[in-house]
Amino acid sequence: MKQKKAINVQDKNVSQINIRNSNIELLRIISMLFIILGHFIMQGGIFENYRNTNHIFPYILGFGSSISVNIFLIIGTWFMVDKDFKSERVVKLYSQVFFYTTIITTILVVSGLSIPIKDIFRGYFPFFGRALWFSSAYITLMLLTPYLKRIFNIGEKKLYQLLCLMFVFISVVSTFPDLQQNYLCNTLWFAFVYLLVGWFKLYKYNKIKVKNKWLFLISGLSIYLFLITIMYCFKENNVITTIALQYLNDIKTIPNFLCAIFISLFFLELTPHNNKIINFISKPTFGIYIIHQVPALIPTLWFGLFRVSEFYNFEYFILYLIIVVFLVYIFGAIIDYIRNKFIEPIWINTSLFNKLCILIDNFYK
Repeated sequence: MKQKKAINVQDKNVSQINIRNSNIELLRIISMLFIILGHFIMQGGIFENYRNTNHIFPYILGFGSSISVNIFLIIGTWFMVDKDFKSERVVKLYSQVFFYTTIITTILVVSGLSIPIKDIFRGYFPFFGRALWFSSAYITLMLLTPYLKRIFNIGEKKLYQLLCLMFVFISVVSTFPDLQQNYLCNTLWFAFVYLLVGWFKLYKYNKIKVKNKWLFLISGLSIYLFLITIMYCFKENNVITTIALQYLNDIKTIPNFLCAIFISLFFLELTPHNNKIINFISKPTFGIYIIHQVPALIPTLWFGLFRVSEFYNFEYFILYLIIVVFLVYIFGAIIDYIRNKFIEPIWINTSLFNKLCILIDNFYK
């Protein structure tokens, strides 16, 4: 059976493919808000300096970013497995990354700010300098999809066995302490998630019979809150804290991935609907991620623009934290909408854009 037919035969999947499911788009928005929140807390030095009576709130809010990254990946692959490979998507995504990293880095350098040479290099060579690791791994995944799609044709049993092997060598191994993330391992993880999501949509999604979908959400949040509790209660114990921190921060570990899967399943099991406002708000999420994580901008954003160091002991710091996150999302969305409206249409009609697309297409031919 051809892979494309196998996906379309399932009625439950068709409802997801034919309309833009706003439940998933809402989850995309929530995930990006938590990613921004986690970046602000980690990069703003809040754990080291915030000592208010509500110190537990940064723990609850800040460590959700890596789980949100996994959710963001699951959402992306959920739609990607149904689409045919198009070089235009790859060129557009890399162009988006390159545009923001180079423009923002140049503006900051010209402004006379002291920018480390390493961050300047990473800004001008965003893929090789890995300015944004998620973008690099995601673009690599997109380039691998023509080969990964062929794996769906090996049959359910062999695909399941392959997924089990990949899970053991990537997720189980990563669950042990002291193993660090790197580009190759992240790329393998992205490929694993892509194949897992494809297997799930092909063979399992339409067979799910859940009496109470809220059990998915409760299970996901319970795993997360358990790890947070361990982190907070045993913060003086380096061994326990290190393990809990790894499970929260490493997207490849079993607890992190299970948490992301359960939360994603809850939103996927909700009755599909199409809300234009939610869809509109969710559209620039990837651009928002790129903008606020340009290496040269990070210290200027948190310590210069939002002056986080002046609010460490602010009585309503949590309120300040939430306001900052929404401001980053809103202004990032505005910037990305402007780029999409006025700059991208010009770029995709240039001969260089077309030549890059032809070059990629010829490679696969």
